Amino acid sequence: MPSLGQLVPAQSWATIPYGPSAVKVAYRPGAVTPRFQKAVLAAQVAGNLDGSLLEPLCALIAAWDITDEDGALVEITPAGLEAIPLPVLFAILEGITADMAPNRSRAGDSANGSSPSSGSAPAPTGTSS
Repeated sequence: MPSLGQLVPAQSWATIPYGPSAVKVAYRPGAVTPRFQKAVLAAQVAGNLDGSLLEPLCALIAAWDITDEDGALVEITPAGLEAIPLPVLFAILEGITADMAPNRSRAGDSANGSSPSSGSAPAPTGTSS
């Protein structure tokens, strides 16, 4: 009988095209649970942008390669994400959602969810409770 850890990797990588470039994102597939979705929905109903988008993205994203104008990695915190245009954040969320789809090919990823071509250092988790 498989354990939950065998069914859902701790981390997966996705490359998300955006405009002339692409974002490499390490995300936590196991973060998306019914509890996670209920919290996001409740925040949406309340009109809470942090709770409906920024905090869930912080819980979902483990690392990425987005940098600021000085070349420093943008922190994966609600404050860090506030500096990123909404269309970029929505594209990242849609890309992660597409990557998590069951039965899709993951030919570029290893069995443990790491990507051989990922070069970015892990960013702070920035999770909130």
